[in-house]
Amino acid sequence: MRGSSSAGDGLGWLILIVSGIIVGIIWFITQHAAIFRTIGIALILVSLQLVRYSRKHRKKREKEIELRFVQKRKEEAARDQKRHELWLREYEAREKINNDIKNRIYLDRVVADQKKILIVDDQNGIRILLYEIFKNEGFHAFMAVDGRDALAIFKAESSDIVLLDLRMPKMNGIEFLSKIKEVNHSAVVFMMSA
Repeated sequence: MRGSSSAGDGLGWLILIVSGIIVGIIWFITQHAAIFRTIGIALILVSLQLVRYSRKHRKKREKEIELRFVQKRKEEAARDQKRHELWLREYEAREKINNDIKNRIYLDRVVADQKKILIVDDQNGIRILLYEIFKNEGFHAFMAVDGRDALAIFKAESSDIVLLDLRMPKMNGIEFLSKIKEVNHSAVVFMMSA
């Protein structure tokens, strides 16, 4: 019986020690509960401030990023506008040059098509050579061997330009010139002589 009482005493002491520890912890918590509450409240307040600061900082960063993005878009738009204006000026300059060239070619053709030239020379080789040259340039070219034939052609075709040999049979160049000026005073006459 004695042995069982000592085992029971050991268990009793163990229960007593554990109960004392539990009572001590409860007493410590109840004595220091205000401190734990204060620390808890302080931790909650600090957490809330951190969350608020984090949100504020994030909004500020987002705003800065948005401002940078808007600024970058404005710069890109300005660059694109300058490129477009430069391209447009170059395009207009090219178009003006092309149109000038087209107009000049057109006017040259129109002028050449409208211009009639009469070649008057009794030498067959010179007459045919000049005829071919002016035909290739787009002129309406006519030929005559002497002044009488040339006057008939001039009246019929009303040539704008006359290439006239000074010495010809039947009617020389000077006589023919006076007859031309009677018919058309504005005709351009080039006198030729060997």
